Amino acid sequence: MKKFVVALLLLICLSTMLFYVYQFASYRPFHCDAQLFEHLNVREGDSVEVNTHVDIIFTAQHHGSVKFSGSVKNQGHSYVLRRTTFFTVSPSELDNVEKMVFTRTESHPVDNTPEELWQHRVLPQTPGIEFYSKIRALNRDAIILKGFSNPLIICIRR
Repeated sequence: MKKFVVALLLLICLSTMLFYVYQFASYRPFHCDAQLFEHLNVREGDSVEVNTHVDIIFTAQHHGSVKFSGSVKNQGHSYVLRRTTFFTVSPSELDNVEKMVFTRTESHPVDNTPEELWQHRVLPQTPGIEFYSKIRALNRDAIILKGFSNPLIICIRR
């Protein structure tokens, strides 16, 4: 009888421990948004102005998507920007820095931003090429995304 009670108690403790480990270790999706306004002076007479709403969704701990909805102005032309870019995140050899890769981009039919302007002026890196980024949680409702050469984005959970 004592062996049965001890075995039952061990089974209950093990089940409880597995339940709590699963609950706290499992990743919960994170959805946040930010407003991005950039004015880039590339060279004399060639400036780029980006004004867009950014939705960032981490569907899993190491991948997600960024949705851009706004406008881009360049050389007197104004373009509609409606794109979703998918990314992956992996640990790097540097402390507190991750490697990011934009894997693919999908454009909405109303998007008329030229591809060269998108890849060379709006995105911080060309799709398919790794770059370093810092992603830090401020608290459970906000994160900071920062690259070495691109501006700081503070993204608030929706």
